[in-house]
Amino acid sequence: ARKNSLVPILPWHESQLLAMVKVAKETINGSEIADAWNGGASEVKLHWQEGATHCRSRLDRLSADKRMIFDYKSTVNAQPEAFLRTIIGMGHDVQDAFYRRGIEADTKRPASFVFLAQEKEPHYACSLVSLDPAMAEMADRKVEYALAIWGTCMATGKWAGYGNRIHYASPPAWYAAQVEEMGLSDEQLEEAINA
Repeated sequence: ARKNSLVPILPWHESQLLAMVKVAKETINGSEIADAWNGGASEVKLHWQEGATHCRSRLDRLSADKRMIFDYKSTVNAQPEAFLRTIIGMGHDVQDAFYRRGIEADTKRPASFVFLAQEKEPHYACSLVSLDPAMAEMADRKVEYALAIWGTCMATGKWAGYGNRIHYASPPAWYAAQVEEMGLSDEQLEEAINA
């Protein structure tokens, strides 16, 4: 398969892959991004320079007019609110901002970014998710910060670490709510410990 420029797939994965592709295509073709996606190109490579820093990226898909960037993500839960946690936890917001930055360096025009999130289990549900302006601005700031840190480290040869003090992990609100939903009272905990 590789000699023929194809991607090898184990036979027992083929039916799953074809089912996922079918659902993804149906989602795309029934959406507001259909024309931009279907007229676009895949695996688009970008290279640009910011000061002394060389930047590169490879976009999953880019519309023909270079105004829409698409990125496919397989996931456990494609429900938009659940996928937002994945975006934040995996740094996909930074990917969004970095890719938009690359297109703007190339075209001198802004581009929008859309994730196509798809569940890995049947019925392979999909969602289209884009960062709202406030979230996109936060991601832009993170990229600015990262580029500044990188530039400083490259110029000085000194690389920042995490310090040598103990860092205390505080429960985020969603985690505290999750534990509270379990409804474990002090008495229940004591019973479980003493059982």
